[in-house]
Amino acid sequence: MNKGAALKIIFFVWLQSLIAIGANALDYPHYGINNIGCDSCHFIYGTEPSLLPLWTVHTPQDIDDTQYNTLCWSCHNDIEAAYVRTHSSLQIDNSYGDWTVECKVCHNPHYQKQFRTYGSVSYLYSNTILSVTAATLTNSEAVWTDNQYQGLIVVPNVTKRDYNYKILSNTSNTLTVEGPIDLTKAATGNTFAIVYGKLVYNSINLSKITITPPKSGSKTTRFFNSTGPKSFTDGDATYDGVCEVCHTQTTHFRNGVYGGDPTYTNPAHTNVGSPAGTNCITCHSHENGFRHGGGGGTGCGDASSCHGTRQSHPTHVGGSGMQLSLACSDCHDTSSFPLFRVCL
Repeated sequence: MNKGAALKIIFFVWLQSLIAIGANALDYPHYGINNIGCDSCHFIYGTEPSLLPLWTVHTPQDIDDTQYNTLCWSCHNDIEAAYVRTHSSLQIDNSYGDWTVECKVCHNPHYQKQFRTYGSVSYLYSNTILSVTAATLTNSEAVWTDNQYQGLIVVPNVTKRDYNYKILSNTSNTLTVEGPIDLTKAATGNTFAIVYGKLVYNSINLSKITITPPKSGSKTTRFFNSTGPKSFTDGDATYDGVCEVCHTQTTHFRNGVYGGDPTYTNPAHTNVGSPAGTNCITCHSHENGFRHGGGGGTGCGDASSCHGTRQSHPTHVGGSGMQLSLACSDCHDTSSFPLFRVCL
């Protein structure tokens, strides 16, 4: 038996074992509650890499249009799930040549590797269950802000981590989830945990990035929240933020010290205040491939939070004296910062 056939048999057995386990063999959102199973993405009798469906084979239109990304975009199409561009020179620029980061470089489509790897240090909140139903979980000691955890994930029983659910809303002490919660795996007195959960790997393999010259090695990644410690980039001396672990030539937030590099002029991005530990996608939206502006992040702010008080901007964007009170969009193409818009 050749190696390829043996690997296919192993993969087939693994898929069958997941099917046998049931709906919660995979983590939210790619799981049975959303009518997603192994056969949603894999053709178990196929010959493509990772047993991808044959329809993913096509002639690429550009460097982002890969077989794996095609599979992701077949659902992430702004109808079934949100559409997002991947991070590449098509979205940013090609100053360092053509490069692209496939979805699967950062995201594990099967498991929430952050809480599975790091356990309790990744929990945003954890306590014991006072009561639980198929749709709700209550904790007597909680004093949450309404909808504080909306869109995040709850693991009703941390000893049964395969069973995790999206939080639809919360009151001061009760979570409402996208269920049904499997009540054979969660009960009063169990320890539950709330986690951020964005399907981000605990270690990102830099060699999987398409770039010349190629990168190498893997970087430990910790992504426990959108802000604060262990967020996108928290500014500490452990370079494990998901927005910095790959960067070796950026002006801000690289994956190491790079003290001798004269081009590394602003490691902490202080030209826009103190962004370490803030939410990067406020300005660099995933919808736009993390390019500045566009999509869910406008890239604009007021004079104190963005660029209004620096360099030439005070002359143009304020509201008093000689200032002209111009909006960002009056000068810039807000879908492609920092480029200027075309005036016809």
